[in-house]
Formats: sequence, C-alpha cells, structure tokens
Amino acid sequence: MSKARIDFPARIGVWWASDTWPMSAAQDVAREIEALGFGSLFIPEVGLKDCMVESAAFLAATERLVVGTGIANIHARISVKLVSEVGVGTIAAGVAKAHADVVLISGYDGGTGASPQTSTKHAGIPWELGLAETHQTLVLNNLRSRIVVETDGQLKTGRDVVIAALLGA
Repeated sequence: MSKARIDFPARIGVWWASDTWPMSAAQDVAREIEALGFGSLFIPEVGLKDCMVESAAFLAATERLVVGTGIANIHARISVKLVSEVGVGTIAAGVAKAHADVVLISGYDGGTGASPQTSTKHAGIPWELGLAETHQTLVLNNLRSRIVVETDGQLKTGRDVVIAALLGA
C-alpha cells in the first residue's frame, strides 16, 4: 500500500486530487480510503485526467466507495443579468431567494451594437425605472441585504452614477 496524503478527511468522505498519480497508484489509494472506513471519495475536475474515466477506475478498484465529481466552487460569485422591464423586481426577488450574489439591471440603451436594431428597438425600459422597481421590491420582501444590485446601460456622467446610487445600486 502506498502512503497517500489525504486532504480534509471527514467522517463521510475524503476530497483528493489524484491528477499527478499513475492510475494504478491512485486505485491503491482509493482502496486504502475505503479500508479506513470512509464511504465516499470526491475528486475535483482539474488537471489532465478525465474525471469520468478516473471515477470508473476508482469504482472498479473498490467495493462500496461512492465517487463524486465536480465539487462546486463555494467562492464563486453568481451574477444574473436582467433586462430593465416592467416586473423586473419580481424576477430579482426570485434571483435573491435563489442565493445569487449579484443582480445586474441592464437598461435598453447601450450594448456592443452586435444585435440588429430591429431586435432592440422596443426591448426594455430605462435602467432608472428597472433599478427603482428592483430596489423597492427587494426592500419590501426583506431581501435587499442578501444581494448586490448593479446597473449598466449608458451611464455617461457622474450624475448618472449618483442617480444609480440613490436608486439602490
């Protein structure tokens, strides 16, 4: 048996990256983890190895070990961009309840110009209206402290930035 460094041992499982190990040695470590009484092995999707092939090799080498892949990045910021439209506050409240970190209210002005004019001509309302509705809805539902509200769409002057801040961005 090889001596493996086991990171973050827990009662239910072990998180371990084996991307630099030969597959036979990694299978030995999986057997050792199972022999130590751990029920699961979590492997991140990093490095050069295919995590599904690696999972299949670990499952073939053990009897009861559960293998999990794709550990979520708990430090990632989840940002949702919404078009400024009537009812955007209700959608933003749902986004806040879904534990997003940032909601961006996008006005009808601006953009890169990549879209045809016919598709953007009647889409959305000014960012000021969508931002005011979003802030008001979040405050009324006690959700404003959960989420950062941002805006974009033709903020050209310092006056626009002050207005955005006064409206809750």
